[in-house]
Amino acid sequence: MGASQSDLSDYGADLVVAVTQASINATLKQLLAGLTAPEVTVCYVYQGNNLVPIDYQTLVSNANGSPPAPERAPSGRLQTVDGTGGV
Repeated sequence: MGASQSDLSDYGADLVVAVTQASINATLKQLLAGLTAPEVTVCYVYQGNNLVPIDYQTLVSNANGSPPAPERAPSGRLQTVDGTGGV
């Protein structure tokens, strides 16, 4: 089958590439493992209907010392902001 016979030819595509989420994750994991950049924590809060940036320590202080809720890492284990995995 030629490119002109493809349903994608209407969009000018003659080559299609597909990737899986697993392959993207594996490649990013390799990249990040060798990266020597600092960790960056960015927090936002709502003011009215607008999201505005807030300093992490200010956020914790405003929450009476409670850190933000832990996030789920791709592995399914809990991941905290400081990376310890504790809750």
